[in-house]
Amino acid sequence: MMRHFGFSRRCVLAGLVFGDGGDLQIAVFVVSIGDAFVPAGTARLLMRIIEIRERSIPVSRYDDPVIASDGPTTSLVAVTTDVMRAGKPVIGYGYASIGRFAQGGLIRERFAPRVLSAAAHDFGDDSGVTLDPFRAWRVMMTGEKPGGHGERCVAVGALDMAIWDAAAKIAGLPLY
Repeated sequence: MMRHFGFSRRCVLAGLVFGDGGDLQIAVFVVSIGDAFVPAGTARLLMRIIEIRERSIPVSRYDDPVIASDGPTTSLVAVTTDVMRAGKPVIGYGYASIGRFAQGGLIRERFAPRVLSAAAHDFGDDSGVTLDPFRAWRVMMTGEKPGGHGERCVAVGALDMAIWDAAAKIAGLPLY
C-alpha cells in the first residue's frame, strides 16, 4: 500500500527554476553511494537517492540594499533517485529561501553526505517504493545540536523541498 503525502506547490517552482537545460545542470557537487539496503527475504532493492547536486546562483542582478554584498544568492538542489520514469531517473528539485545567501557549503559538507550515506530504510517509506520526507529530515538533522538552527534550516529546507518533489514524482501525485 502506498502512502500519500500533501505536497507543497513551491517544489514545482523549484523544478522550473532549475530547468532541464543550460548551464544550471552543471554539477558543483556530485556524490554517489554504493549498494542499496536489501531486506532479508526479498530480491527487490529499496528506492534510494544516488546523487545530490547543488549550485549557488544570484537571484537578482540588482543589489539588495539590506544585504552588504554582491546581492542575494540561493542554492538550487537536484536530488536524483534510482527510480526510473520514461527511461529517466526521477529527480526532485529544491531551492533555498530567496533573499538569503546560498547554503552550498552546509549542503555539501554536512547534509548531503548524511542523506547519501544513510541506509535506504532510514529515509524511504515502509513500502520501500518512495521517499518519506519526514524520515529524511531526521536523517539530515542527526548529530545537530538542538535549537539555534539559523542557516542550517535554510540548507536542510532546500534538500527537504527537493525530497518532497521527488516523492511526489515517484508517487505520481501533483504538488500543491
